[in-house]
Amino acid sequence: MMRWRASIWRTLCAALLGLWALAAPQAEAAAVGTAATETPRLFRQAEYIMGTVFEIQLYSTQEDRARNALAEAFAVIRSHDQRLSDWLSDSELNQVLKAARTSADPVPVSEALHADLQLALDYARLSEGALDPTIGPLVHFWGFRPAASPLLPLDWLQARRAVGYQKLQLLTDPPRLRLLAEGMQLDFGALGKGLALDRAAEVLRRQGIVAAALRTDSSMLFIGSPPQTAATPTPGWPVLVRHPRQPERPVARLWLQDQALATSGDDQQFREILGLRYSHLIDPRSGLPAPYTGSLTVISPAATAADAWSTALLLQPPARLPALLQAKDLQAVRVWHDRQDWRCQVLGLPAPAAPPVAECLLP
Repeated sequence: MMRWRASIWRTLCAALLGLWALAAPQAEAAAVGTAATETPRLFRQAEYIMGTVFEIQLYSTQEDRARNALAEAFAVIRSHDQRLSDWLSDSELNQVLKAARTSADPVPVSEALHADLQLALDYARLSEGALDPTIGPLVHFWGFRPAASPLLPLDWLQARRAVGYQKLQLLTDPPRLRLLAEGMQLDFGALGKGLALDRAAEVLRRQGIVAAALRTDSSMLFIGSPPQTAATPTPGWPVLVRHPRQPERPVARLWLQDQALATSGDDQQFREILGLRYSHLIDPRSGLPAPYTGSLTVISPAATAADAWSTALLLQPPARLPALLQAKDLQAVRVWHDRQDWRCQVLGLPAPAAPPVAECLLP
């Protein structure tokens, strides 16, 4: 017996944010007016892109600047999706893969796609194969795409033969791509949202925005901090890490400035097969779903790094996490079940003389 479960809170949030986004520009225009003021005002916009809701909140004293920044940032996110999506049949990635599967010669790719693919391969090497852009066939095998797989052993073996970042060849001058194995499928799920947030943040900074929060369901990026007053000082943007099984219950509190975070875990997508729970996080090296029960939230200066390492580190033995985080100068909030109760732990140290950015609300 196979069945899907979807997180109810994510579905409701996506629906509400999607409906609210349609009305937000008119509502805020009426509230803010057209004239610039000395006091920064809050502007926000939300859109459903890449299978999730992207929301941007920013503070500005100039409405025109805020509206232009939001419009340009969301245009960047949409173009990013059009380039890297493995869901959109007309995305550049899918068009390139379609050509590459029928050609013995390398096929041309844009400079932008070539840079994204090179970054994905860099992370694959840095993570020793835990993060692999060629994971697509295994994602399909385990049923984390619209058509559920019958989970036949022969299909699993074929999927494994098509996975391996060494089988993706990138060439330069001009930029080209060649697939070295049959049945290859690329998947940017572990990097896509982080990349989009980083590039949208570049737009906001270029537009002179100094306080903004960019959010998706599992990845976030913060520029500066919200405006402070003597009555309401804030150490940064507040974030609550939710419980992996009780989404209304926070398990950790964070305050972030000019930082990003990403959360990976077995609660976001999973399948139940014969009563066993299988996470959507597939280990490219073994071809099997991650055995981890819980979540890992990684804090980094960039959203791409947070997105990548929250996935790659969750596939490592928990005993290795402190050393790996220290080596990569990252912080993390680990939440897990030890067969008795849920536990929370803040891992990694902040910069010298800097206050901690996270605290657990569980034992």
